[in-house]
Amino acid sequence: MKFIYIDDTYLKSSPFLETMKHRMFSFCEREHISHILLSMPDKRNKEEAAFLEQCRKRDISLIESPAVIDWGSFQGILTPTAFYIKDGTILYPYSGSALYGNSTYKQYQRVYFEMFLTHDNFNPDSLENELGELLHDILHLHKKTNHYN
Repeated sequence: MKFIYIDDTYLKSSPFLETMKHRMFSFCEREHISHILLSMPDKRNKEEAAFLEQCRKRDISLIESPAVIDWGSFQGILTPTAFYIKDGTILYPYSGSALYGNSTYKQYQRVYFEMFLTHDNFNPDSLENELGELLHDILHLHKKTNHYN
């Protein structure tokens, strides 16, 4: 089962955070995410209700802290500050990113939705290509100006 783990910063509303949410939901659709795990110290608020509705529209289950996760061989405890997995792994949410996990393979990776906000069609997989192109352009510019001849 694929999931995203976030904290309650995604619930707040600002142009920056709306872009982050949009990117996160696009990532969820592309990767077929079925669950969002949410660490939040405060209980129910209007932002949480709006976020829950966004998840429902996308057929994504929202699991809020505190919660016990039991997906067969994958078990853990979701608290307001961390996600403790039974194998001893502790995952922490950070603003601007999310943890993408696959409970079947017990793999986790951090995804940074805050990077390159000027690109509407952000794809974390293309980061390496974008950086490679930027480096190529810089080296080409230096060759033109004879800095590296």
